[in-house]
Amino acid sequence: MKQNCKLLQETFVLLLCSMALITHVGCVDKNRNLVPTAPSKNPNYWCTWYWQNYLIKKGQKVEKVDPKNIYTNQAARDQLTEETVFGPNGMAVVMLPKTRSDFYFLIDHGWQDKNIKENTFFTSILDKKDFPRYTNLSAKDRIKQMNEDIEQLGWRGLGLWFRGNKTEQEMRQMIEWSKYAGIRYWKIDGGDITHYYATKIKDVIYPELIIEHITGTGPLNSKWDTPNLNY
Repeated sequence: MKQNCKLLQETFVLLLCSMALITHVGCVDKNRNLVPTAPSKNPNYWCTWYWQNYLIKKGQKVEKVDPKNIYTNQAARDQLTEETVFGPNGMAVVMLPKTRSDFYFLIDHGWQDKNIKENTFFTSILDKKDFPRYTNLSAKDRIKQMNEDIEQLGWRGLGLWFRGNKTEQEMRQMIEWSKYAGIRYWKIDGGDITHYYATKIKDVIYPELIIEHITGTGPLNSKWDTPNLNY
């Protein structure tokens, strides 16, 4: 009998606590904003790549996915222009209007000068044809001005995409340019995994630069057993 009474007492106490908790939750200000006001320190970014692919057919319904003839890398590269970034409906203008201050605006495959035939996609030279507003600026001033333009729109800053390999001397110059331009995020989408020059150099001369190496793969992780890949 005593045990039953004790059990009933404990159950009654738990019930009272639960009711008090429910009452407290119900009194919480529903207008309270739970989103932190302090900027995030994590290297969050919004990437242009999928929007570039969307623009290939200008938003038309995808009747047939054809990666060899329609949705090619080159076709997507061609969609990264001043108009698609800074125009009235440009990516940097319309995306993440309320939260972009926490995100780097990462320009992906297609921003570099396509007239450079060797190692085209591991340079810091912005294509003047695609971004004519920067035509009269030096190469390092182009990315500096673009970074400032992106920040003026409320983004955390400009992020740069790269692919390929550079010599140690070439990599040092690129990091020096990023330091000059205030670039604080790089995405290396394949390359520089033999010596990791980029990370070694930036650790010495520009530790504020965040560099992430990635190796893209399909949804089934088909390269899981390939050594020395970075995900």
